[in-house]
Amino acid sequence: MIINATTGTGFLGAISYIHKEHEKDFSQEQKPKILEENMVFGTVPEQAYLMRSIAIRNAKSSRPVLHLSISFHQEEIISEETRDLIFDKILEELGATRDNNQFIIAQHFDAAHEHYHILLNKVGFDRSNINTSYIVNKCQVIADKIEKEVDLRRTSGRTVIYDPTNPKGFRYTTPEERNKKKIFLDKSVGIRDVKTFLKKTIDSLMQQTFNVTDLLEKLEKNGIDCRANFSQDGVLKGISFKYNNQSYKGTQIGLKSKEIENFYVQKNQDSIVEKTSKNFTKPENIAGKSAKEIHEKTKIEFTKTIKKLEKMLYGYKNATQKVADKIMAGEIKIDALIKNLEDSNFKINNQTSFYEGFSFDTDILIRWMERNIASIEKQKKEYEQKILEYNNLMNQPKKETSFLIFFGNERKIKSENEELDLKKQMAIIPKLDISGIGCEIHIQQEINLEIKRYRDRLQDLEVKEKNRIVQEEELKRKQEAEKPISKAHVDKYQAHREKFMNSEDYRTNFLEYYEHESILKDLYWLDKHFSDLETEHDKIEFLKVNFDLKDNEAFYLSERFFDLDPKVNLIKKQIINSLPDRIIRDEEDDNKINKGMRLR
Repeated sequence: MIINATTGTGFLGAISYIHKEHEKDFSQEQKPKILEENMVFGTVPEQAYLMRSIAIRNAKSSRPVLHLSISFHQEEIISEETRDLIFDKILEELGATRDNNQFIIAQHFDAAHEHYHILLNKVGFDRSNINTSYIVNKCQVIADKIEKEVDLRRTSGRTVIYDPTNPKGFRYTTPEERNKKKIFLDKSVGIRDVKTFLKKTIDSLMQQTFNVTDLLEKLEKNGIDCRANFSQDGVLKGISFKYNNQSYKGTQIGLKSKEIENFYVQKNQDSIVEKTSKNFTKPENIAGKSAKEIHEKTKIEFTKTIKKLEKMLYGYKNATQKVADKIMAGEIKIDALIKNLEDSNFKINNQTSFYEGFSFDTDILIRWMERNIASIEKQKKEYEQKILEYNNLMNQPKKETSFLIFFGNERKIKSENEELDLKKQMAIIPKLDISGIGCEIHIQQEINLEIKRYRDRLQDLEVKEKNRIVQEEELKRKQEAEKPISKAHVDKYQAHREKFMNSEDYRTNFLEYYEHESILKDLYWLDKHFSDLETEHDKIEFLKVNFDLKDNEAFYLSERFFDLDPKVNLIKKQIINSLPDRIIRDEEDDNKINKGMRLR
């Protein structure tokens, strides 16, 4: 991995380069892919304005633009998870965070090797500035450190490398270390067997595709025959690969069908947009309705939408399965197959097609039908070849022997004839077994994701409603506690104080004292009003007025009543309950307080 860094003053030009605005003749495959935009949004000028508005907060930062380009070896296969981990480590090593710094991460496709760009605003929201002194050397150390931690191909030729044993965390390389010719050091001698080749190739193609059907097409172009089995719901249940006359199940090369399915589901999770049309149920105007009414209304609408999506999924699956059946029956004309789809309520256009309000690319259907037709033709050719081999075997005559042949040769011919008889007995008449032809699954996966999204939203809605109910009940309790103590409560409270003023067995009467709700109400009321006071003096005066306490008693209570102790509630009750039994007396209060004695 190589990290190059430059600093500058202009955000607009740097962001424009990230988006490749100056390139007008780029193909769709060459256009940059924006992976993350942190704390920036809008058009290129708007993003530049947002970054500049933060950068000007630190007048000492004369070059606030930090542009990093990250390159990997062209043979390095890096998963998206590893790639994101690498970016996080780079930002961490530079001292940038997502909460404090604006940045844009993009992938460019205008070179043979995999490379990315990070545009970072050095000035943070807290007006701090990232130190870019000796940034070239710093990037060498960061790249070397990440290579060791993530197990990437090691890069030679660096002048500075990461060294955890050195107090500075890095060291300068020797001339011998820098003079190696290769930029990247291979960590393997090469492809050792077919399994290794298949694993690397399939991993690479999975990064370039967004569903299993696209993967099958890419594999076929690379000379790899793949057989995939799907469930009725369009979920991948089994997969096998054949290359160079060697066949392997997915599990044999470390690629389970479930892992492949989950990979594409996760990859498409964020890229698939909602495609529900205006025909889908939308929540009506809910202005002026209560939170409970809004919840019930939204819940009903989400449930209706899920049912519509499930109905659509069922219809789409059946309609495409009918087309698959037509293909297996020998229909290979695309126009005729499209007519079958239109008979099933499909609206097929040149670019975008619709089914029950769900929009998708027409090319997806066309390529699916073409792949199925090509697959059947291939399987028929294989069947014809097997029939030919079977007929040749069954028609192959035995070799004849005569008295002129040597005895040894006669035994050999006899053995060959016996072997031929055995092959004919074991031979099974080939049958045309069409496999891998079924309903279109790519759009099914998208509809399933849409259903899952609505189910997740419905689940979140239920959780929010439960939290709302809890908060509403808590608010009612607080509002009740905020009400002033009535005269009846005060009289009852004073009566309890007098009752326990001279009690000898105070702890025996503890529970009896707290059986009265008025005392608990006092605690809620005191807790609310006491916590609103800011100064120590205000708290002491509040206690003196409301509980008829002396200065030392109020001081003692104010320090302990709201102590952040795990047993704070129990302490509160004990302190309040002990107030009538005044242990702190005028003549001994200083001694008691200094020792930190607690009221009984």
